[in-house]
Amino acid sequence: MNDLHLDDFRKDAAVTLIRLFNNFPRLHSLYVIEICSEDTLDEFGLPSKRHESCMSAMIWLAEEGLIRYKQILPDEGIEQAVLTAKGIKLLLLPGENKKPFIENIRASIQSRSSQKLEKVMDKLILSINTA
Repeated sequence: MNDLHLDDFRKDAAVTLIRLFNNFPRLHSLYVIEICSEDTLDEFGLPSKRHESCMSAMIWLAEEGLIRYKQILPDEGIEQAVLTAKGIKLLLLPGENKKPFIENIRASIQSRSSQKLEKVMDKLILSINTA
């Protein structure tokens, strides 16, 4: 059974981590529209569920201690975000093929293979408490 919401979460979390890694140690603002390309409103003029899920993925990464940010921009993203020491340590841990997680995440995003991304991100998530 394929859970689309988990696939979306993995991709949103991966893109968030890559962007912050590429900008480390500079503070960087992350916008939902840049991560999931979702800028649609529902019938009531509120952000779509997909938009909310992307925002929630960023907040989840912060709650798990991988990133921090200064401010939430309602319905837009997060401002002045940066990887934490825990986040950097986790991304530099060996993942598949003894390469750092960050390299495996980049490769899986570039391949556009949801199966590769699932494998890498699930292993990274299971490694959070060891970082």
